[in-house]
Amino acid sequence: MCPEDKAKIGELVKKLAEETKLKHEATLKYETEKEQLARRLKELESLSSKYEQERDKIKNKLTESVRLLKMMKEQKDTAEEQTEKQMQELQRVQDELKRREQELINSQKQL
Repeated sequence: MCPEDKAKIGELVKKLAEETKLKHEATLKYETEKEQLARRLKELESLSSKYEQERDKIKNKLTESVRLLKMMKEQKDTAEEQTEKQMQELQRVQDELKRREQELINSQKQL
């Protein structure tokens, strides 16, 4: 082999060693990033699950609150209806008392 060929082979071996080293570094970097991303993905999945549970709790509380509000509104409406009926009955009784009082006054005047 001539010295030029030996020099070319030496350069190629150097280049191969350098490329092998770069590939190894890139592989290590890739693996490290892959592990970091896997950990981050697990964290995010855990957070997502936690947020879903929180959302479900809030949704259940909201549903229960709406149910209670509807029930309270129905009770209020019923109470208002009863109050209105009682007021009408009270007015009827007062009117009847006034009528009877007037009858008594009229009958006393005739005596």
